[in-house]
Amino acid sequence: MKLSLYHKIRIIFGIIILVNTNALSQDSLMVSNQINIQNNISFINSDASGYIYLIKKDEIIKINSKGKELFRYSNKSIGEISGFDISNALRPLVFYAQQSKIIILDNTLSVQETINLEDISLYRISEIANSNIDNGIWLYDNDLKQIIKIDTKLNIIIESGNISMLLNKKNIVPISLKEKNGRLYIGTKKDGILIFDIYCSYLFSLDVNNSYNLFIDEEMIYSWNNNKIISYNSKTHNKKELLTKEKYSSTIRYKYEFLALSINKLIFLKE
Repeated sequence: MKLSLYHKIRIIFGIIILVNTNALSQDSLMVSNQINIQNNISFINSDASGYIYLIKKDEIIKINSKGKELFRYSNKSIGEISGFDISNALRPLVFYAQQSKIIILDNTLSVQETINLEDISLYRISEIANSNIDNGIWLYDNDLKQIIKIDTKLNIIIESGNISMLLNKKNIVPISLKEKNGRLYIGTKKDGILIFDIYCSYLFSLDVNNSYNLFIDEEMIYSWNNNKIISYNSKTHNKKELLTKEKYSSTIRYKYEFLALSINKLIFLKE
């Protein structure tokens, strides 16, 4: 059967759309500003108000966008900080993986509460996240390969069961955990971003690996990996690489830009 010119154009146009939708586009990030900071910062984070947090081994320093120090937290007796969740700026969570402890702070970085996960026989938690729905805390248990939600009294609210068995994957390696808009996002090394509802029911996965420093903004998802940031539109499935000229030790989404950690500098980047 011969196709008319009209149908041939429709087919070609459809192929072009398909290719463009699935293609990985690239763009470069440009330096818009920078501020000097102290040396030996391990990683950085920021809150919704634009305050920046510098994490240095056993210490957290809260600064403004000009670099002025506002508050400081330190606890040398516990050890080195493994993670820091600031999704709720009034209730930051400091995670010590080796000691199985979570310290709850307030917005001045003053200690409010200490949670010892070993009290409920949780010894190998690798990731934590704030739950802004009920002030619970999400955990990923490496021993049982499951998601757990607890309250501050160490009551277990929800358990997912073994997600490796659920998804038929041998060795899921989570590297980031975030709750946003009634969903839980687990960034992994090689199994994409796994998305669950707030009851730990699996929904779907996104094809983005090595998802460090996950940031979710409505349908847009950003993650950092070496010298590039991946932006992913979960509705259109368009994926874009945002490249940096230098390799930074940590990069995060900051307001409508990005913020990167360099040697004794914070670098502000924009598209």
